Amino acid sequence: MTWMGRLAFSLTAIALLAALAAPAYAQQQTGAITGRATDASGGALPGVTVSITSPQMIGGARSTVTDAEGLYRFTLLPGGTYTVKFELPGFTTMNIEEVSLVAGGTMTINGKMEVATLQETVTVTSQAPTIDLESSKVAVNWDQQKLDDLPYSRSLTSLISLVPGLYATAYDVGGSNFGTGSGPTARTFGRSGGNVVMYDGMVWDQTYGDYGSFDEAQITTASKGADAMNPGLSMNLVIKSGGNQLRGSGMFQYQNGDMQSNNVTPELLASGYAPGVNKFTSLKDYYGEIGGPIKKDRLWFYASYRDGRTGQYIPGFIRLADREQVEFFTKLQNPTGKVTYQVSKNNKFEAMAQGGRKWQPYRTANRYTPLESTQNQDSYSLIGPSFKWLSILSNRATFDASLQRGGYWWPDVPWTGDVRRNDLTTTAFRGAYLETDRRPGRWQYGGTFSYFTELFGRNHELKSGYMGWRARSETDNLGYPNQQVYRYRSTVADATCDESHNYDGCFGRPDSVQVFDYPNTTSAGEWYNSAYLNDKIALSRKLTLNVGVRYDRYSSFLPEQGNPGTGPFATKNIYPFKGSSGFPIYQSLVPRVSAVYDLTGQGRLAVRGSYGRYVGGSSGVNGLPGPGATDVNPNAIITRTYSNWDGSIPYVPVAANLTSTTGGGTNLSIDPAVKGPFVDEYTAGLDVGLSRVLTIQFNFVKKYDGNGNVRINSALPYEAWTVAATGTDPGPDNRVGTSDDRALTIYSVPRTYPTFGQNIQRIVGLSGDESKNRYDAYGVTLNKQYSNNWSFLVSFDAAYRALMNINPRNPNEALYGPGDYTGNNASTPGAASSNPYRTRLPEWSYAFRVSGTYQLPWGLLYAASFTGQSGEWFGRDVQVRDALNQVVNVRVDPHFDRFDWTKLFDNRISKRVKTVGNQSIEGIVDVFNTLNVNTVTELSGLSVSTTTGGATRSGSTFMQPTEIIAPRVFRVSLRYKF
Repeated sequence: MTWMGRLAFSLTAIALLAALAAPAYAQQQTGAITGRATDASGGALPGVTVSITSPQMIGGARSTVTDAEGLYRFTLLPGGTYTVKFELPGFTTMNIEEVSLVAGGTMTINGKMEVATLQETVTVTSQAPTIDLESSKVAVNWDQQKLDDLPYSRSLTSLISLVPGLYATAYDVGGSNFGTGSGPTARTFGRSGGNVVMYDGMVWDQTYGDYGSFDEAQITTASKGADAMNPGLSMNLVIKSGGNQLRGSGMFQYQNGDMQSNNVTPELLASGYAPGVNKFTSLKDYYGEIGGPIKKDRLWFYASYRDGRTGQYIPGFIRLADREQVEFFTKLQNPTGKVTYQVSKNNKFEAMAQGGRKWQPYRTANRYTPLESTQNQDSYSLIGPSFKWLSILSNRATFDASLQRGGYWWPDVPWTGDVRRNDLTTTAFRGAYLETDRRPGRWQYGGTFSYFTELFGRNHELKSGYMGWRARSETDNLGYPNQQVYRYRSTVADATCDESHNYDGCFGRPDSVQVFDYPNTTSAGEWYNSAYLNDKIALSRKLTLNVGVRYDRYSSFLPEQGNPGTGPFATKNIYPFKGSSGFPIYQSLVPRVSAVYDLTGQGRLAVRGSYGRYVGGSSGVNGLPGPGATDVNPNAIITRTYSNWDGSIPYVPVAANLTSTTGGGTNLSIDPAVKGPFVDEYTAGLDVGLSRVLTIQFNFVKKYDGNGNVRINSALPYEAWTVAATGTDPGPDNRVGTSDDRALTIYSVPRTYPTFGQNIQRIVGLSGDESKNRYDAYGVTLNKQYSNNWSFLVSFDAAYRALMNINPRNPNEALYGPGDYTGNNASTPGAASSNPYRTRLPEWSYAFRVSGTYQLPWGLLYAASFTGQSGEWFGRDVQVRDALNQVVNVRVDPHFDRFDWTKLFDNRISKRVKTVGNQSIEGIVDVFNTLNVNTVTELSGLSVSTTTGGATRSGSTFMQPTEIIAPRVFRVSLRYKF
């Protein structure tokens, strides 16, 4: 073995050992171009000089020489369009142009060289299909053309709805969810969770990124290599860089209420739907960017700024002070900066930062919650500073390292000092929102080393990597007035408890009081360390095998913190720092194996398969795969609920009326035997390259969950639930006294039980069968890259999921299925939507997507996208009072019905006019939800209360639509480029 080979193994060993003491994760930010030089007969040509050039490369051309088998390889390449040149004395020089490379992908470009004649150079356009013959991953790259030309709402929610393999769980119609949902709201091949969003490799989704600043979106959904930690969606949003030419653009987007149609039909109104929901007042979105050279081929810069605002009137949302309707609005702002510096021929440095501000002063607004009771959000986020170093050590070895940060600051300041009131029947609120101040942050660091060599007569690409982070989250919980929430339960007899009276009359029937031990400050942190080793082996010209192993280590800790004891129901406690040894440490060493076989040897037909185990991964604040320090924080907020309240304010707690205690970590623990959850994934697929721009991909993905966990309240064991009460299920007709009625029995723990009212929680592991959820998914994708004036992407996915039911923790779960996380489904604020006892049933979901562009005559560009998804199942719930006079939710019919298919058709027409030099102006008209569909996506009244001898207000709103797809809306935009 050469000294470089020995060095590769040595560095890999060091990285693996280092991972035992520090954090790790990696996601490929760059791509590779590889191939073989041959003569006319197909024989290998060693010594051929191969060079590559691209506008995306700083520092000029890169070159290498083919080895004894005619092989060459370039790595650490930014996504873009390349020219590959083959040169050898005595042979004609060959230039292969328009080689399209995506971040994280590998393009195989072979050079067949002819003996030199009078023609010294041959230039051809690459005919290689965009099939990755070295990786089995299921991925799609949203390049600049798609980001710029397709009609979508410049949001993560909107982008996700277009991606194959994903089932979107939220929709954004022309900005209807503007500033809502920073994380990915989708299931990946049938499975929820495990999704990760990265900004230039920084694992953090707690921000609203600027989609105008993205060069491409690298999206991987299955069959990931050892460099990836998470089992779900991996989306890396690559920030643009400057270049050798000064370029820039500016864009303004606008829409208002006059540009929006009405999709509220008489049938919806008759069903109780409130007219005017999602009605725009206006949307204004400004964006500008500029990038170019400070010094050509040496120092580039890029800068951008986005300022967007959208508003709407929500029916019934008013200001109590004057009873006037108030505009609900959201404002987003994003400055971005990036510098690229070619330190030397083989070394590059990058620095980047993207800030964000979200101002949504009336968050949680609806017809039940007036302005004075809303959440006042004015938060700031930051991706950065982000530093990267990339080095080409030799023609066979590369190294890169990074140091990055993500975090936000989010204070909530209430609008009033009035006490907080809540009607459990209508979910109406009055009084101050909870006052808090959140400050999470994460520092991430890592590096990778790659070495290309020949071992045992085979070509190997050895790659090792390390990534980790240290994260800390701190929240100041300042609380409510009196540190109490007063809860009522209205009935149909309350004449002024309706929308026409702004629900003023809903607060006359006292029900219960929640008492909190605010104020205090809670804090928790985590360490993450990971390392991986992968060997990409060319077993033959047709067969590539990837064999990898990944090590992950998650741990958590609690900084010093406490309750100052200044609240009326608080006890002073200061808890010292508690290190990771006091909480579970999740360590795993897992395999990743995949193979790709080129059936024809021409790169046009390949089969692939993979197996991998994944143990975690999250781009949210908490990245642990299982329970940790946060779950058992002794400084956690304690909430005590008292029933039989007489309506007095402030409330003086009566011990005999205590019905439940939640939170407070002194009685929380984690079983030492709890193991980190994992996902086993198996994939198979077929890739067909019909041409260099047209491919078909067939996918099958199977997943199993393992090592789940559950909370039990050891103070209230199964045998303690001995007191039975009965209620009535009015049946599907929602009428008591008909033939479809049936009796329901609900059990509770008697007040005389020795540990009644206590909450001694313990997190324990589930048995193998309890946590072995199963997912099967099938998909097909047809992708035509932009060429000859058109492009399109078509996909269909069908996913099956069977979620297991855990062993019952009390008689109610034995009768009706698992309840909430402790198994106690007593009434909470908004009881109608509380997590009920319910049985999980298997289900299928389907998604069909089409998107594309077409260059029309007269310089017009037409673009469109269509998303069709099967609707979600919904259940029917019944509320029953137990012997303690608490309302308990039971899902009597888990698959009561299913929402209709959602079919969204968006269209765009644009015209670009060239002006002076390379400047242009483009006018754009978008039509979102062109068909003006009004599919219902949410219903109220599915939880029917029979607690007062008949159907109450919840029952009278049975199956009432509360959310529908936002109506058709036009948007006009103007874009300037230079």
